Amino acid sequence: MLKTVSSLGNLIGALVYKGTWDASSNTPTLVSSVGSKGDYYVVSVAGSTNLNGITDWKVSDIAVFNGSVWEKIDNTDAVFSVNGQTGAVVLTAPDVGATPNTAYVIAGGLITGGGQLTGNVTLSLANVPVANVTGAVPNTVNVIAGTGLSGGGALTGNVTINIANTAVVAGTYGNATAVAQVTVDAQGRITSAGNVIIAIGNSNLQNSNVIVGNTTLTLGSTVTSIGTLTLTNTTISSVASTFPNNFLTNSSATLGNTTITLGGTTSSVGNLTLANVTVSSGNVTANVSLTNATNVGVTFATSSLPLVPAGYIKVNLNGTVVLVPYYAQ
Repeated sequence: MLKTVSSLGNLIGALVYKGTWDASSNTPTLVSSVGSKGDYYVVSVAGSTNLNGITDWKVSDIAVFNGSVWEKIDNTDAVFSVNGQTGAVVLTAPDVGATPNTAYVIAGGLITGGGQLTGNVTLSLANVPVANVTGAVPNTVNVIAGTGLSGGGALTGNVTINIANTAVVAGTYGNATAVAQVTVDAQGRITSAGNVIIAIGNSNLQNSNVIVGNTTLTLGSTVTSIGTLTLTNTTISSVASTFPNNFLTNSSATLGNTTITLGGTTSSVGNLTLANVTVSSGNVTANVSLTNATNVGVTFATSSLPLVPAGYIKVNLNGTVVLVPYYAQ
């Protein structure tokens, strides 16, 4: 509790001003519990001299002796006036430069909200018309499709523009030379044409190449081989001489006990049964196994045959085995 000099005077009697006191060097020298009642000093230099346990001395503090001990009047924290007023001070908003709470925040233009300053006041930005934005195009403006274009519409969102069907008139267009009118649809396809010469690079075509088997064929190029190709119900009218026979399903045939390969030469065939065979010309050489039947009993048509056969050849004639004699030369 802070005590004024006058209130202390009422407690301890008459006050006697003794001058200033340097609380740092203790000049003049003051001793705890030693002094005359009512004597007091005003601190001129702050310090920490211990007087009856008090060590916090600031400039303008007062050290007063109450007859027993030294006390301090803490004048450094004393409020002498408020805003130039003394006594029972009542401050108003204008006294301290504040805005009274009877004032209002008024929203104008594109801002809404506001109100009396009795608490927080909210201001909001209203919808901004296009007319208030410099350089903005109102959504009442339309995108109009002109010659060669279709689509368009009001600027209320994205607007699509398409290339309409376009007639190509006579003239030179890039690498296409037209000598009559050509009609092209929206996808760039020619739908009708007169006497027209058009030079279009293969690379400009959407399908400029095609895959056959596992090989990509490019228009305008030459392909010498194609792999992994399956042909179904395909008629091959001609085959190049380099077409391998082994590519054919029946590239060989078996005659008797001998396999004959297409394009090959066979000199002998074994275990071959011929039926109703006619040899119209040439020589026939037959190498057969003969069974010597010299000693078999034979009936001669006449007994005057001068020669004795060297042997007989057994021939099966329609199921009947006959003996054909042969003679050594």
